[in-house]
Amino acid sequence: MTSDPLDESDHPADTVPDVTGTAAADPGASQPEPELELELEPEPELEPEPELEPDPELELELEPELEPELEPDAWYDQLFEPARFEQVRFVEVVMVLPSTNPIVVLEEVGPPGRLMRIPIGTPEGVAIGYAAREIPTPKPLTHELFMSTLEAFGITVDCVRITGVRQNAFTAELVLSGPQGSRTLVCRPSDGIALALRQSLVAPIMVAPEVLDEVGFEPDSEPGG
Repeated sequence: MTSDPLDESDHPADTVPDVTGTAAADPGASQPEPELELELEPEPELEPEPELEPDPELELELEPELEPELEPDAWYDQLFEPARFEQVRFVEVVMVLPSTNPIVVLEEVGPPGRLMRIPIGTPEGVAIGYAAREIPTPKPLTHELFMSTLEAFGITVDCVRITGVRQNAFTAELVLSGPQGSRTLVCRPSDGIALALRQSLVAPIMVAPEVLDEVGFEPDSEPGG
């Protein structure tokens, strides 16, 4: 006789397996701890910083700059106004003993008509003397050749400027104009004067006022007196 697998006689009541899959609750067993919930405190709201009001005691009252009243184009003329020079004229080339070098004598055109002397070399003195007296030479001198070259290229000497003096050494510049515009070249006073006198239309000789004030003297007084 076969036994029935579901026969309750083989399975006492206290050993009946739990077919539901759940074990009976044991009152002595430890219960699982509930999950801890963290309560986060809300972030405090930041109050906006109050705007700082300027201290009236620290405020500086700036007075508006007064702009000079100029005519429409006066500022342009002032910006490009050339330096002021006094015109002089050639007088002569002399020898003043005990010096062995010639001296060019120039005279102020306007009053008070002061004189000034510039020491130069002997060759330059000869060239200036020939040019001032329009003495022809068998062969062109250096300044005469240079003047012919300028004329061949359509360049003219506008003026000669004596710009400074230091320990009896003078500085000058030569102002030229031609098809390419105007140019200013640094030169020796003797060379500039020789070229100015060699031009068919004699170029003016100009002197800076401070130079004339320093070395100029009245006709009836000695230099430095």
